[in-house]
Amino acid sequence: TFLLSIVSVLYLFTGIAIVCDELFVASLEVISEKWELSDDVSGATLMAAGGSAPELATSFIGLFVSQSDVGFGTIVGSAVFNVLFVIACCAFAAPNLKLTWWPLARDAAYYCFSLAMIVIFVSDDLQIAVWEASILLLMYVGYVTVMYFNERLEGWVSTRIEANMKEGNVVQKMIKKIIEAPVRPAARHNSLPAMHRRRPTANRST
Repeated sequence: TFLLSIVSVLYLFTGIAIVCDELFVASLEVISEKWELSDDVSGATLMAAGGSAPELATSFIGLFVSQSDVGFGTIVGSAVFNVLFVIACCAFAAPNLKLTWWPLARDAAYYCFSLAMIVIFVSDDLQIAVWEASILLLMYVGYVTVMYFNERLEGWVSTRIEANMKEGNVVQKMIKKIIEAPVRPAARHNSLPAMHRRRPTANRST
């Protein structure tokens, strides 16, 4: 029975790979070209939604059929799997692949914000209320909106970073000078007045 289960899982994995390679990715390319979406935007919205469809089905089955918490574990485990295993495999498959900083900063910031909201919602009674679920859905709508204005937002952030890297006003220059070369206190004997300095005395002969 165990061997049959392993063979069945491998067979299903092969079928999913064929369907994704032949149909799903090709459909996403056509939709992206039709809507004039960039690769990172289409991957963060359409590809992510299609890749998370099996998790949604597993969550529904676990909630309404088996009545267990397997759905939440599937979602969290899938996130860890995607962040660690999938990225590592992509790095091994394409070692010369170079990524830009903007998609990583954008998605990581929104992902951390989403996790923080989930922790806040479940911290009281380990449940998600209807109004909390509505907020989470609105947050995803906000993420799609960010993706819609992705190019404008990237240009604005890049402009602000370049402006901050340039030389600022007098106050910014002074703060930068203090941070880079802090003022060291002068030697103690130089700061004392001349009258309080100890004068050398000549040796007296007996």
